[in-house]
Amino acid sequence: MSPQDVTVTGDHPPVPVRVYPAAGEPGRPGLVWMHGGGFIGGSLDMPESDAVCRALAANGIACVSVGYRLVPGFGDRRAQRASDAVRFPLPLDDCERAWA
Repeated sequence: MSPQDVTVTGDHPPVPVRVYPAAGEPGRPGLVWMHGGGFIGGSLDMPESDAVCRALAANGIACVSVGYRLVPGFGDRRAQRASDAVRFPLPLDDCERAWA
């Protein structure tokens, strides 16, 4: 079965997630995947995210990969100072919402 892109809604902006259904029996363990990038980089489409989640799902472990909001990079001073800039812990909040 192929992955499905959905969004998690709540009090904050919608969070994109990609659901990788597990092959095999229902009721097996699952995993919420938070891609690498230190909350300043990365995406659902990173090879590390997609390839790992596909492999786990093929082996019976359902995965939900979270496309959390990114904090502006260290070299992007203007974006860091913007009043609407994403700041920690907002990316972690997005991951917790996907978990819930």
